[in-house]
Amino acid sequence: MTVTGDSRTLRPEEPIGRATTPEVLIPEAKRRAKRRRRRYAAVLLLAVVGVATSMFLAQPGQQLPAASDEPPVFSAPDIGKPAGILAMHGIYHFGWVLVYEDGRVIQMVERETGQVMERRLTPAGIERVRSGVVHPGALISQPESALPADTWADSAAVPYVAARYAACYEPPSSMEARMGYLPATVQGLLRRSPHTYKETDLFTRSFDRPRPYLDCAELSPAEANYVGSAIVGGTLPGFDGIEPGRDWCATVGPPLDSTMLCLWQVLPHGSWVLWGG
Repeated sequence: MTVTGDSRTLRPEEPIGRATTPEVLIPEAKRRAKRRRRRYAAVLLLAVVGVATSMFLAQPGQQLPAASDEPPVFSAPDIGKPAGILAMHGIYHFGWVLVYEDGRVIQMVERETGQVMERRLTPAGIERVRSGVVHPGALISQPESALPADTWADSAAVPYVAARYAACYEPPSSMEARMGYLPATVQGLLRRSPHTYKETDLFTRSFDRPRPYLDCAELSPAEANYVGSAIVGGTLPGFDGIEPGRDWCATVGPPLDSTMLCLWQVLPHGSWVLWGG
């Protein structure tokens, strides 16, 4: 019987049974072993994190909030009793003014800020407008020095702060027919407070056709700001709220459709002024 073995002659310093791997491969083997240890450590860390996370989410009595399309609940609009209009005047390409029985004067002058502004008359000023001594147009078109000194109860007009907003389509359109283009929470909010408005064209030119707004919603300032913020939804550079004295509109609908959902400031008489002057 022939027995074969390793015919290599061992060096005196090399112990019997030592691996015969070439020395050039030893560093590479060490690097591979190190990489394996790192992979094992990473897998173990992920496993520990996953278990800890599942334990946190599954704690008894603790549930994640469910998604909801229900709109938030806001306080009801301060409706109040509509104020009677004592006199009004509009000057196209200039502005308009409404004088109310209680002395409030709501005005908009294009050449100034273009905002809807509010000011108050004194009892004497109210009587002068009522009697025709002071024409309502003079309140916005004449310098203050041309009016009697006791005409105004306050020193200057301030931006009108609306207690209510009318959410309507411009041009007028069915609210329900376009609901699908609005965020779900906005749909719920508009359906919750339907309202019909008339006499928005107080200064309509004779060749214009009056456009009553029959399909709208009435919102509080908080609700109006919520609607604006939800519609913007990050597509515009931020939404800081509706500026006092201004209306707000955004295009909503299919591509190439210019229909807008507008938030009109409801004025003391219970409607707004649709101005195209």
